[in-house]
Amino acid sequence: DFLLDGEGGLEKIRAGLTADRIALDAPGLFKRPVSYQSVDIAADYLTGSRQFEVSKLAVAAQGFRFDATGTLTLNEAGAPGIVAKGRIPALPVRTLLTYWPLPVAAGARDWIDENIFAGDIGPLQADVNFAPGLLDQEILPEESMKLTFSMRNLEGSYVKGLTRATGVNGDAVMTGDTFRASFSTGRVGNLVATRGTAA
Repeated sequence: DFLLDGEGGLEKIRAGLTADRIALDAPGLFKRPVSYQSVDIAADYLTGSRQFEVSKLAVAAQGFRFDATGTLTLNEAGAPGIVAKGRIPALPVRTLLTYWPLPVAAGARDWIDENIFAGDIGPLQADVNFAPGLLDQEILPEESMKLTFSMRNLEGSYVKGLTRATGVNGDAVMTGDTFRASFSTGRVGNLVATRGTAA
């Protein structure tokens, strides 16, 4: 739909897209081919501010769902501005990695892939506020991003060569340049931990 302003000029373009049974084989984007059951997008493009307002982004796959809303502002001088909220329900951590794009938070993705072997993570709640050009920087400001999630029955390696931690439960918060986690229970071999923190 083309929506006009009071003077008859083009103010915004409104569009929606719904697709089912999508298969992607994109080696630079995903580690292996992925399939989606459905993708549903509703958005407006504002011609004056050169901004996309996404009122709905819903992606569903086997054992995975991602819902988000937000705005994307085009920037001729660099990376676009993004203000968005997103949520992923709880799921096995290895399933999350299947649908986690390789270029997005690559360092965090690689660490999880190499060190977390089993267990559930989530729900994951993300809030981002990237000003135009901000994503061109190597280090993000603390307040530009907040990701919160729970951990249930994780098994992982916190230091290579040492006994794996198992049965780890807790909550974590990741911001622009910090990561903090609090653990309620877990085991390292025969050692049982009831409280702990990591940062």
